[in-house]
Amino acid sequence: MSIDLRWEDENGKELGVVDSPPASRFASLIPAAISADYPCLRYVDLYGDTTFNQLLITQLAEDLSQTLLRCQDDATRQHIEAMLVLVLKAKDEPHTYIKFYGD
Repeated sequence: MSIDLRWEDENGKELGVVDSPPASRFASLIPAAISADYPCLRYVDLYGDTTFNQLLITQLAEDLSQTLLRCQDDATRQHIEAMLVLVLKAKDEPHTYIKFYGD
């Protein structure tokens, strides 16, 4: 399953992207929606699109950092690290959003 990450402006213009590599198991690390330990990441829709605004980006970065601790393979670790770098670039950039695009 592929989940791509995009940083977009308010008009949908792509400012950065992290495509899901075939070997990544990131989708399997997304917690269930009832998991209070991941306040943002738990809402990523595996089959749809999920948008996070500036008020949520700091928490999303924390969720991704926590997820890194659960990685079992290098491909997934590198994928999450790349996502974290992009999310942190987006932090405090007005009128921009982080979007996950599911299968």
